[in-house]
Amino acid sequence: MIYDNFRPIPGLDIPRPRALGKVIYVDKDATNVSDSNEGTDADHPLNTINTALGKCTTNKNDYIFVLNGSSEDTEPITPAIATVHIIGMGMGPAPLQVCLTAGGDSGVFTLGSAASKTEIAGFCLGGGANHGGIVTSGSPYGLWIHHNQFGHEFNGAATPKYGIETNHAPSGASYCVIEDNIFLGTDGTASPGKIDSNGILAYGCKGLVLLRNVFLGIPGINVQITDAVKCIIMDNQFALDGNTAGRALTLAGTCYSCWINGNHANFGKTAMAAIPWADSQTDNHWGANYNGDGIVYPA
Repeated sequence: MIYDNFRPIPGLDIPRPRALGKVIYVDKDATNVSDSNEGTDADHPLNTINTALGKCTTNKNDYIFVLNGSSEDTEPITPAIATVHIIGMGMGPAPLQVCLTAGGDSGVFTLGSAASKTEIAGFCLGGGANHGGIVTSGSPYGLWIHHNQFGHEFNGAATPKYGIETNHAPSGASYCVIEDNIFLGTDGTASPGKIDSNGILAYGCKGLVLLRNVFLGIPGINVQITDAVKCIIMDNQFALDGNTAGRALTLAGTCYSCWINGNHANFGKTAMAAIPWADSQTDNHWGANYNGDGIVYPA
């Protein structure tokens, strides 16, 4: 019917956007779960996200809703579909979020060029010992990563190296938005999480946008960006357990035409003695970034 696009998504009462493709459900704990199901009925969902991805069509705005937040999925997920939306529906902080681990030394999500314009939201993500919860390969563009928790202790024994890793030559992900996520690391007397290196490690990115993310207890450089151009880094919060220059954000190598503004860093109850921002170049644009309650400019 011509008006079918305006009907709510079945079982969720979410208005159906005009450009919406398939809606596919994944729920490992459902009574009638099977990867033999079509997956389009929430009462007969699929068992794995990878199976759901196999039912999607590139550039059709298909949605995958992962409904159950009580069980942990340990499959590495490798989308090869452009413009797909993968949404955890746990509806709350961990452990109510849908929790995913890699099940080995890999990223939970590995996004290559074929996975451009993928949306990932609503998950509690672990990662491999040498990888992040989300890893890019090749040069995907237009990724939207939001409202996830990286490195939460609920993700079991594994200690991921990074939260998000886009660290490969010759160029990394481009025009991606990473916003409203939480990154939890191993630093501190009672460590809040499990990331044991960087919250975000990015190489060769173009047009990367980082907004309103929170970094707590990250033992390495919280955000390290190398050889990037036209990035926007705004309103992120850094709780630092190490009093080291450049600990919150470091722009390394050849970074230029980036805008950095409104970010806050603190060391315990007081500002760091060292400047938490570092920039190896002179042609980036620094607004008001805070060390404690005072504005400081990068070293």
